[in-house]
Amino acid sequence: MSSLVAETATNADGQIIACKRPGLFAMTFDDGPYDYSPQVLSSLKRYNVKATFFLVGELVTNPSYIRFVKQMIMEGHQVASHTFTHPHLNSLSDEQLAEEIQKSEDAIYQAIGYRITYFRCPYGECDSRVVGILKGRNYKVVNWNLDTLDWQNRDSNQILSAYNTNLDSASSQTASWIALEHEIVPQTVSVLPQLIRKVRSTGYRFVTVANCI
Repeated sequence: MSSLVAETATNADGQIIACKRPGLFAMTFDDGPYDYSPQVLSSLKRYNVKATFFLVGELVTNPSYIRFVKQMIMEGHQVASHTFTHPHLNSLSDEQLAEEIQKSEDAIYQAIGYRITYFRCPYGECDSRVVGILKGRNYKVVNWNLDTLDWQNRDSNQILSAYNTNLDSASSQTASWIALEHEIVPQTVSVLPQLIRKVRSTGYRFVTVANCI
């Protein structure tokens, strides 16, 4: 898993995995909006961090959550698509895939009033067929090169350890990162201030994915 930027910005399937320039750090949150969105947004605002939220369209249509999506936009964050129902995309037919993409795009459009152009595949699973279809619809397909594994570990210390291990292994003069978190994991929410401080202490500048690539 390389952190060097110019020649390793995409993986074998064409998904973006790093920023174009060194010294940039894109913090991303999958699977929202959710009950913990307000706490995530509060921490980001407190530390003046702009992040990117890959949203599940089905949740965006929830009347209880749509206000969180609007708040993300109002506070300068980027929102992007994470499909409508979070399926394994490689197993879908072209028609099923098109439906997932379109329904998510429409749900987010109804919430924010414009069309999004960034996409992350659930579980990071996008083969070349899926990526090709997404690019054909003018999407930039975004993966990551720093995985907190927060969905699996659900331990604040292990989440922070993922940051420490990766950031201590490379210099901000030569590396950039797209980090994966999930806003549905309470331990991620609680450790978020420490993650932000770690990034800044190692010389990186926070950006949205749109400003990263």
